[in-house]
Amino acid sequence: MSEIDPYGEFEQEASALLGQVGDDAEGTAYVLLKRFRKLAKEHPLKVERIREQVRAELLAEQVEARKVEAAWRRADIPEPVRPLFDGIDPADEQALAARSAELRAFGLVWGDQPAAPPPPDPNLQAMQQMQAAQAGGDVEGNGNLEHRLERMARDPGAYSDEQRRQVVDEVNARVRAAANPYSAGAAG
Repeated sequence: MSEIDPYGEFEQEASALLGQVGDDAEGTAYVLLKRFRKLAKEHPLKVERIREQVRAELLAEQVEARKVEAAWRRADIPEPVRPLFDGIDPADEQALAARSAELRAFGLVWGDQPAAPPPPDPNLQAMQQMQAAQAGGDVEGNGNLEHRLERMARDPGAYSDEQRRQVVDEVNARVRAAANPYSAGAAG
């Protein structure tokens, strides 16, 4: 409490001045000195109140910072990756999980998370399908229409609207070709 020491000196000066005033206890100097004395006595209390407020605010900030850090650790998100989660409340576990899944879908992984498989090479897929077709096997995606229809019937939610539309178009093309045996590209 070193900042309160100047007020001790002020109190000594006020006592000396009051001693000089003497019997004039009603004079202006006496009233001013009395007021200054009162202010000097109140000042340490105000300083202490301000200290307590600042201490409480700092403690609250530290508690909040610890809660945020704990939330990041529970979500297993290291500090270098956290800027990718800007705008998301660390206490919202569902939002953190959703953003983590979104980042993993882009191939960004951290910690012990398994790496996302690389996107399939379209050239490699085409070569494998041609090899399977030459060997007389069922080529996935372009294979036997009946097999694809059976797979779609077993799990319709696994196929996109575009995939369903392609199968419907292929079925319609085969129906038209069967109705007109002289059309080009008739399926046999």
